Amino acid sequence: MKFKKEDIMVMFKSLVSNTDQATNQANQGSDNSVVTRILKVIQEEPTLSQKKIADIIGEKYSTVKYYMESMKKSGVIKREGSSQKGKWVIL
Repeated sequence: MKFKKEDIMVMFKSLVSNTDQATNQANQGSDNSVVTRILKVIQEEPTLSQKKIADIIGEKYSTVKYYMESMKKSGVIKREGSSQKGKWVIL
């Protein structure tokens, strides 16, 4: 069997997922990243909602929600308690 270069297809898979990127940003602590700003707000006031965190750091709610979900999945933060009376915990 002979193969021509036109017959071969190569697919590359990203080795860095969005969750990994959020974790890396949190670990690197780049001063102005969304993740770093979220973590600073959580340290100061862990009972705030994602909406209030978005207002404080000047980002869209959907952006904050995305990054916080990524941080939860990667084990950077977790939520303890209810959505009304709970708090964010940095792990």
